[in-house]
Amino acid sequence: MSRKSFHRFPELASELRHRIWEYAIAIHVQDIANGLPPWFENSRAERRRQALVGGISGKPKPALRVYILDPYHGLKLRLEDEFETLVDCLPISAVSYETRVCVTEFCRLLVPHIRFEYETTPLWSLEPPTKDDEPVLLRNLEWSRKAETLERAIPQPTTLTVEMGNFESVDHFVGMVSRLFGNRIQRLVLDETVCNTVSFENVYWPASIPAPEKM
Repeated sequence: MSRKSFHRFPELASELRHRIWEYAIAIHVQDIANGLPPWFENSRAERRRQALVGGISGKPKPALRVYILDPYHGLKLRLEDEFETLVDCLPISAVSYETRVCVTEFCRLLVPHIRFEYETTPLWSLEPPTKDDEPVLLRNLEWSRKAETLERAIPQPTTLTVEMGNFESVDHFVGMVSRLFGNRIQRLVLDETVCNTVSFENVYWPASIPAPEKM
């Protein structure tokens, strides 16, 4: 490559493009973090703010929440994902598919801890499925409805805390965790402060899921 030549960005090697995006994303995120207020009254917004700027008074960042709302026994589920909302709050994530992948990975490093809550409470905003409907998982995008067309930003935490109490069985629980959170989990914590009727004795755990701790 001659010093006088200039290749168009899409023609650069993917490794070089990703390195450029990494620098651009870091500057972009820092600019946004510098303009944020000291706190938000809304708890979800405050968790996203701390994800970008750090915890308060030396405390660790609070875990972002991922909610599954399942009032129809798996036929029609609503996903509320604070991690994806964090990605969507960064305008650079909508530049291209490649950029969104890089922003998602950047945010995974910012947010290694996710809290998963599974609810079966009926929702007035979620109409019941009809007889012939296929099972569907709907995304509830808090930041922008236009983001529905974008590639989903999947959290792949290294630490996952799960609020127990509403899972139908051990297989149901393991299947949900495997489906939603990938294979990067290094620490799995079960929060049994709510009533839990599922026994985890003699459970077969896939190699991608570590044996859980209890709190």
